[in-house]
Amino acid sequence: MDSSSADVGDQGDQLAARLARFVAHQGGVMGANCLHRFYAVEPEARATIEGKCRKFCEAHPDLLTFDVSRNTCGEIRLPPAVLRESVAEQLRDFLLELGGEIRPSQVSLFWGRSPHAKAIIGKLKIFCEDHPHLLNFKDSPEVAKQRLSAVTPPNQRLKSLLAGVLQSDGRLPLPTGFARSSD
Repeated sequence: MDSSSADVGDQGDQLAARLARFVAHQGGVMGANCLHRFYAVEPEARATIEGKCRKFCEAHPDLLTFDVSRNTCGEIRLPPAVLRESVAEQLRDFLLELGGEIRPSQVSLFWGRSPHAKAIIGKLKIFCEDHPHLLNFKDSPEVAKQRLSAVTPPNQRLKSLLAGVLQSDGRLPLPTGFARSSD
């Protein structure tokens, strides 16, 4: 493989990561017929993906899947592990914005921002136990003493899943035109 084809592969991997992040913000699934929303913020992606969406997803199975079982145009989906990890990262970032810790009853503030996350998280305590590198659930017999908190440093498991794609601060890059409220 010459260096130019390696560059193309790296660019495809980076584009797949950006698309995965975009799909994560759509709740982990997006109809292929809605790619125009992604192209609006990533116009250069059109040349790579348009008309080849299924093949593009199949070339990046760790980040994207393509499913035609529910939508004749097909749906771009995140594999379950990537979706759950993405939601855990979003919840951790949310907690950090609020000072790092909340009462579990306050997680409804997060549902308001990310309504798709509620079904993905399910039982909050179990979800936190599945993501100890990002989240901590302090249990107590007294509900008033229970706490949900963010864990730092940045997630190492997601870094290994998406090696070479994460920014220097350990976060996935947002699609062009999007900004984090803390930036």
